[in-house]
Amino acid sequence: MTIGKRLLLLLAVPLIALLGFGVFARIQLSRIEERSRFVSESQLAGVAVLGNISRSFAELRVNVRSFLLATDQTQRAEARAAFDEDDRILTQLLQQYGDSLISDGRDRRLFGDFRDLSRQYIVEARHVMTLAEEGRKDDALASFKTNIAATGVTLSQISSEWIEHNRGLGNSAA
Repeated sequence: MTIGKRLLLLLAVPLIALLGFGVFARIQLSRIEERSRFVSESQLAGVAVLGNISRSFAELRVNVRSFLLATDQTQRAEARAAFDEDDRILTQLLQQYGDSLISDGRDRRLFGDFRDLSRQYIVEARHVMTLAEEGRKDDALASFKTNIAATGVTLSQISSEWIEHNRGLGNSAA
């Protein structure tokens, strides 16, 4: 083998190795990009929607209390209007999450539990507000304490677990 061929071989081997490393790096960067896109498009959006769901439900709870503590019809009407608006927003957010942001089976179960209990809470809250409007404030308060308060606490626990689950999914994907 001549010196020219040896030099060519010595130059070609590192160039081929460098080209191989470049292809490998490109494949790895594509995988990183894919996972980053998953985190940004689904998990971060999911956690943001969950935060809004949690906030809307907290506002619903405040509106029920404001309605029960109202001293005149104007305050009750304002609290009822705010309750109806937050109910509408919560329904939209749950629909959005259910349509496009459910990640896995546990996420689906937590979503279903929250959706079902929040519907139950809203039905019971409307019943309590109707009792208060009819002048049966003591019955309304008793129903609130026995039925609605416990459901609200359970919903807050499910919401926290749901948010934590989605945060964990995002961390594992990242």
